[in-house]
Amino acid sequence: MLGCGSALLLGAVYALAVRTVPGQRFEDAVLVAAEGRGGSRHATLVLSADVASLVLAVAALLAIGWARRAPRVGAAGVVVLAATVIGAEIVQLSVSRPRLLPHGYRRDDQSFPSGHTAIAVAIMCALVLVVPYRWRLATLVLSSAFAAAVAVAVILAGWHRPGDTLGSDCIALFVVSAVTLVLDRGGRLRRVPRRRYVYRLAAGYGFSAICCAIVVLLAGPLLAGCAIALGGTALVALALLVLLARTESAEATQRRKVS
Repeated sequence: MLGCGSALLLGAVYALAVRTVPGQRFEDAVLVAAEGRGGSRHATLVLSADVASLVLAVAALLAIGWARRAPRVGAAGVVVLAATVIGAEIVQLSVSRPRLLPHGYRRDDQSFPSGHTAIAVAIMCALVLVVPYRWRLATLVLSSAFAAAVAVAVILAGWHRPGDTLGSDCIALFVVSAVTLVLDRGGRLRRVPRRRYVYRLAAGYGFSAICCAIVVLLAGPLLAGCAIALGGTALVALALLVLLARTESAEATQRRKVS
């Protein structure tokens, strides 16, 4: 259900942000505001580490699987990461950005969705999927902070539009939902008691998304664009809590009992 919703939302984001006049006008206004600031030097520094973060994430996922004596768990995380990045590239090559504004600023580039955001959000989804249940809270908080920083950085640097970050969020959520379904159908996941922190953390991410929505309505283009990027990350984190709140790797659990 979550995967289907993500796919539908991806289409809706593309249709509204890329293929409507109001969507193009707003996103071009965000670009104008970002480029008027000359781009953020700090944002560019954050984005320059995309390849390094990808390599480190793959190594970390495989190491977690090895440490848990559950290599399939680590491999599943790598699949989430690879499929999200490849999916974002395929979508970017497959769709177009038509010229709908006859006047005013217009930058002719196909940037939907954001590859940098896809990497960051995929890292968050993959790590939360493969870490032991007791580490999930800290992993989600830290990885979502990293993903949010990258999503905001691509806006501040003028590299991407807000809709581009939302598109990447949808792709990552679709992939992790599909991988989780495959693991569950294959008996690789087991149910665990829901912990109280899940409700508190879910409330925190939900409140963050609502605050971002309010900022979008009240703020100027650049701040509104950053709020959209932040809100998208918060919603993905909230969805991960719903998706994985009561799951743990059955393979790792069985090996721990045997040992």
